[in-house]
Amino acid sequence: MSGTQPAVSNSGPIMHLNEIRMLKAFGIFKQVYIPPEVERETAHIKKPNTIQISELSAAAKDFAKLLIIENAVDMGEAQAIALAASRGILIF
Repeated sequence: MSGTQPAVSNSGPIMHLNEIRMLKAFGIFKQVYIPPEVERETAHIKKPNTIQISELSAAAKDFAKLLIIENAVDMGEAQAIALAASRGILIF
């Protein structure tokens, strides 16, 4: 059963839910979007159909770069935050 709200994920939840064989937990969301860097970081993990790779707009890429510079987050986290912000997705 899937939820009604979309979400964005960074690598951490995907890796840790995979460790305990609970990737199906993402099914509580209508759709889970991940940016390209998160896909690269988790490429070794077979993800459920609920998880979809989503490209960033030019503005979102610029925002991700700013997050890296100003907040010392890594590329995957920055892209995920920028993706959520650009799409107005509140669940991260």
